[in-house]
Amino acid sequence: MSNLNSIYDLQFEQMNTNSAYWHSKSCHLIDAAKVLWDVWSNGDSFDSGDTHRMLMGMSFELLFKSFLVGRQLEIPQTHNLKELAELAGFALNSKEIAIFSNLTGYIYWQGKYPAPKPISTRRVQISGGEGIKLQREPFLDSYTRDQNILQDEPSKLAILNSDDLSYENFLLLWKKFNNEYINEFIAT
Repeated sequence: MSNLNSIYDLQFEQMNTNSAYWHSKSCHLIDAAKVLWDVWSNGDSFDSGDTHRMLMGMSFELLFKSFLVGRQLEIPQTHNLKELAELAGFALNSKEIAIFSNLTGYIYWQGKYPAPKPISTRRVQISGGEGIKLQREPFLDSYTRDQNILQDEPSKLAILNSDDLSYENFLLLWKKFNNEYINEFIAT
């Protein structure tokens, strides 16, 4: 058993310190999110979109962490996508910040639990500004193009609309950062 333990320890160390493993898992998660999006888009989903968005958020999380691993930087114990993107060296615009704030909420709780764990999570806006009653609404087909779905006040326009929260838009944003990963760690 001693030999197996050392083999497993070596494998763990290699996987934990090689950015390609982190990047590969990011790719797997975005592919899984696509499957859920396609099922939902066909009207066949049992999921209101929470799991899709959790997987998208986790895909971004691992993509950003793959930069940190590749640069031999410490991986912080956080799921906050804005913080991770900044640690990976990216300057985000207000739309990207809003998208990552939204997806961060799904990583922390909305993709896993029926309510925030702990309740203080909702109070600090980790939920992306949605709140519990709105978390399913971006996935209802009653929304039209350019209709605002995330609003703090009805009279104040939200920064995100339903197109911003689509798989297609998430994929474009993911590819933007993934291209940087490829240029830095694969194409060299």
